[in-house]
Amino acid sequence: RGAYSAVLKPMTHQDFMRTGSEGVQNRKKYWIRSFAGWSSFSGMEPNSGHVALAQLQRAGYIGQIITQNVDRLHHKAGSSEVAVLELHGTTHQVRCMDCDTVYPRDDVQSLIVRMNGGALNEDGTIGLGNLGIAATLGVTETGKGDGAGSGERRRRAARAAGPRQNPDGDVEIRDTEKVEFRTPVCPACRGGLLKPDVVFFGDSLPKERTDESLAFAKRAAGILVVGSSLQVMSAFRLVQQAKELAGAEVFIVTIGETRADALADHKVSKLAGELLPLVVDAM
Repeated sequence: RGAYSAVLKPMTHQDFMRTGSEGVQNRKKYWIRSFAGWSSFSGMEPNSGHVALAQLQRAGYIGQIITQNVDRLHHKAGSSEVAVLELHGTTHQVRCMDCDTVYPRDDVQSLIVRMNGGALNEDGTIGLGNLGIAATLGVTETGKGDGAGSGERRRRAARAAGPRQNPDGDVEIRDTEKVEFRTPVCPACRGGLLKPDVVFFGDSLPKERTDESLAFAKRAAGILVVGSSLQVMSAFRLVQQAKELAGAEVFIVTIGETRADALADHKVSKLAGELLPLVVDAM
């Protein structure tokens, strides 16, 4: 909660898939923002919590990791692909909604560059100024009319800080409808609608993924919740099913309240990156 700003909301499934000119503009907005943020997002490194979970998994203390995150940091930390179930999908893959072809996200980044030749600087970095949108990055229009007061200081600070990056990797960019930008389409079927292979707000989990995650929960001897408030029903249901159907012992390592606090056998209000390495050291 609160990871997205109050000004710019995440794209919903309905908005992304909308037909007509509104849908065209929505997809253009998404892909500009995703294109701008992909390099830094895909270059993120796992933290000590990710690494500790991978170590505990390899040592046999943890079985399956089921993550709500879409960043593949568990894979980078050393967990094998089969040992991580990405409940909400991953931004590292892009799916054609017409022919169902799946592409690595890096390939789509290259496709966008080819379709928008002016998007790169001479050194190969992404130059958003070349697309005519540098002035709109990271600026929240607050405090209008207050001269050099707090609102103006916030705008200057936002410009200096650069674009805000959201949890799914896109950056906040305004006025995208004014930008000349060609939205990527599927090369395989020559025009199909490309969408990141994630569950957007307003969409439902694929049934097979729901079934697979619930199957793990229903045979779990214990379940460890790490860094989640479990406000999303698809995640809370796993804890609920593990507790009620398998009699699983529930451990929660999260700062603040969670939806499953009443089900917890043990709860520690610590950051995973602080606590889990200590657990590894104690093995």
